[in-house]
Amino acid sequence: MSNEPEQGTPAVPEKRKRGGLVAIILGATLVIAGAAGVVVFTRPDSKAEAEAQVDLDTLPARQWIEKISVTFNPLNSKNSLCKLSFYFEYKCPPAPMVEEQVIVPNLRKAKSRILIFLKGLTKDDIEGSHGAEHVRKQLIELLEESLFPDGGGLVSDVFIEELLFT
Repeated sequence: MSNEPEQGTPAVPEKRKRGGLVAIILGATLVIAGAAGVVVFTRPDSKAEAEAQVDLDTLPARQWIEKISVTFNPLNSKNSLCKLSFYFEYKCPPAPMVEEQVIVPNLRKAKSRILIFLKGLTKDDIEGSHGAEHVRKQLIELLEESLFPDGGGLVSDVFIEELLFT
């Protein structure tokens, strides 16, 4: 009796080593994980997309609690000064510290643009209900352009507290 198979019986192959099979499975797993990683890390941020698609008009308005005051000399008024004080409401997607990161850095620019606009008006342009309404609309526009230059928010209203001539 030898170890060789007889002619009528099929030969049973020797057990193969499983090291090659494990290496193939491990390699395939790494390739799949790498492809999944590429997909996950290269897709656009879903939070940024959601913020970009937010309808600003549907958001609740927040009030800027600091009163903004400017004193200026209206155009063609040699001895007259005008003092304007107002608050404003704004809307932007909820974000942590939006005031410190968006509004405060741009507030100085907004005040400068407002002052330049106001100095170009005459006393007659400002006085009366039509003049005050014109100033209010322009303040909304100037604040929005200055505070949210990328369009990430809007100024919904301005509340004029004081409009005095001396």
